[in-house]
Amino acid sequence: MSLDDKGRCCGRKPLVYKRDGHLFCTRCDRSYSISTKEQIANWAWMLVDGKWISRKLDKAKEVPA
Repeated sequence: MSLDDKGRCCGRKPLVYKRDGHLFCTRCDRSYSISTKEQIANWAWMLVDGKWISRKLDKAKEVPA
């Protein structure tokens, strides 16, 4: 996933973290590279077999009912 032509992720422009060198969307918790504008892995998203998977959903499934 990458940012659109206006620099938005899911309708919002991500926050800039210059010290860490990435952009962060507060709506969906995705991180992006400042230079390439492509999504990068973070605490909430990981790349598995070419697909971005939410780690938040995986944690919810692990909680006993």
